This record gives sequence, structure tokens and C-alpha cells, in this order.
Amino acid sequence: MKKFIGWVLLLLIILFGIDRLSSILMSKLYLNSKATNEYKINYVINKMDQPVVFMGSSRCHHTYVPSIISDTLGLPVYNAGLWGEQNIYFQYGLLCNFLSRYKPKVICYEIHPIDFMATPYSGIERISSLSPFIGRSIECDSLFKLNHSYIKYKISHLYRYNSTLISLIGGCLFAENSQKDNGYKPLFREADASAKPDEFNFPLDHQRIKVLTDFVSICKNRHIKLIFLCAPMYKVSNSCIDAYKFVSVFSQQYHILFINNLQDRKFVGRRNLCYDRGHFNDKGARIYSSMIANELKKFIN
Repeated sequence: MKKFIGWVLLLLIILFGIDRLSSILMSKLYLNSKATNEYKINYVINKMDQPVVFMGSSRCHHTYVPSIISDTLGLPVYNAGLWGEQNIYFQYGLLCNFLSRYKPKVICYEIHPIDFMATPYSGIERISSLSPFIGRSIECDSLFKLNHSYIKYKISHLYRYNSTLISLIGGCLFAENSQKDNGYKPLFREADASAKPDEFNFPLDHQRIKVLTDFVSICKNRHIKLIFLCAPMYKVSNSCIDAYKFVSVFSQQYHILFINNLQDRKFVGRRNLCYDRGHFNDKGARIYSSMIANELKKFIN
């Protein structure tokens, strides 16, 4: 029996060693990857130091051109947006992680219904992208605990990089940084004229709203000026317009500036300025960035 226990302990020690050594290798690959997700997350958490930061999902990532906005504001700007329906769970975790290192003066948040409605395929599992940074902030770790994944990530460091080996190798050997303008990722094509608008006939999600409220609170407590934004879309549904009524009420309740350009006629229906029904192409992004920069200048400076 003692011999059996000894072999089990030896096996556990070997597995522990393999896990820790493998996770160190994966960490090195992650930190050197130029793939979109890994590069952006690593930069934002470990290196970003600009006083004006834009946050949000893909509608932020492909909309706000830092060089244009910076020229107008006279302040360095970084676009920390990321594609893939990275909702308020991910955004709050990302915020808390980089606040553990530095504090920007202004955060402009491109808010989306995925941040406060029970939209499918965009739940708390979105924080999994931040698993390599377990232990960076108490607030982010609390989301992993809420998702019942914290213990697994603490036991196995290698599990934090689950299913990313091929992506990380490709990101190190073949990928190039496509976000050279301080995080902005351009899109190149014109929208399909037959595209239908997104519908948002979903109930409010009170857990997401709680996390959104925490996002607001931590900005207020750190004296960071928070501004909510909503950029125009190529096609806009009535349910989408109705969804943003929540943001209007919420922003008034918490005394947050909300710049809502969702239905701006200079952009809605202009397929030459849009990539698809919800995102600008590079031409549209540059025109809109120039416009929003002038609006923001009134409030930031």
C-alpha cells in the first residue's frame, strides 16, 4: 500500500512539473505572439500607458483611429477594443488587470447590447481569454470564480492556455501586427446592400448590468473620466434603437456622458463607408474618428 501511495505521489510530482514547465513555455509564446487577440491583450495589460483609452468589442476595434483622434485631442490615444463579442465580463476583467499597473485619465467605452442584454453566445465564458493573467487583479479573478473555472486554472497553469498552442506558434512565427495604429484594426471592403440589421429582442441580463455597474464604480473611485459611445451602423433595426434606451437611462442614473450617434444620417445606409451591417470599413472609420474626436474634445479638454 505504501509503495502504491509512493508511486501515486511520484506521478503527481511529475505531472506537476510537466504542467509548470509547459506553462512557462506557453507563457513565452503568448508574450511574443503577434496574433490579434494575444498581442492586443498582452499589450493592454502589460504595456499600454496612453491617457485616453477606447474600450469595447469589435465595434470599437474597427472604428476608432487613434492617430486621428490624438491629433485633435492633443493627447496619446490607444484603441483597446477587441473582436469576438468581448462583452462586459471581459471588459471589466481587462480594465481591472491594467488598472493594477497604471491609470488612464479617460476611458471611452463603445457600449453594445451584449454588455447588458442576455444575448446568446456571449456570456461570462468570454473572460476565458484573460485566463493567462489569473492573479493579476482580485476583481478579474472574482469573475473566474463566478464562472466556476478559477480552481481549474489555479491547479493547472497549462490549462490557462488550453487549445492555443497552434495559434501561439503561428502568432510567433507567421503573424504580423495588424494593429499598428495603437490598436486600431482596419477593415477593407464595402457592405453588402442586402445585409439585414441585427435584432436585439433579448431581455436585460441583471448579472451583466451588475458588472457594468462595477465597471462604472471602479472608474469613479479611481477618478477616471468615463464616456459611453455608440457609433452608427450601416443597418439599424428598431429593436437595436430600443435597446440603447437602457443606456440612456443608465448613463443618466450614474451621471455618465453618453454620445449616441447610432442613427447619424451621414453614415447610416452609406455602404461605401461600412464593412458590414455593424462595422465601418477603413474609410468610414477615419471619417467618423475625425467627427467623434471633435465631439470628445469639448468634454475631455
